Amino acid sequence: MHIAFVSRESFQQSMGGQAGGIGRYTQSLSSGMAALGVTVTVISQSPDAELRFDSQDGVRIVYLPKWQNDSFLSWRLKQLEAMFLGTRFGG
Repeated sequence: MHIAFVSRESFQQSMGGQAGGIGRYTQSLSSGMAALGVTVTVISQSPDAELRFDSQDGVRIVYLPKWQNDSFLSWRLKQLEAMFLGTRFGG
């Protein structure tokens, strides 16, 4: 079985194990599943503009380049706008 997790935050290397929230949850869950023999890949956001590949606790980690716009809300607004423009009300 191969499982992939997609999480904007994960495996915070610079936090020294002090990160919490969804990043910590993704790290704990994927590491636990890998320990049970499941092939796990985590796809996450790189802290910079570099595409990175790593492995930690038996989990393959793919860090995608940082989103251009850091604002979580603005990304959602762009998605809503695109959905709206696809309707008869938006154009």
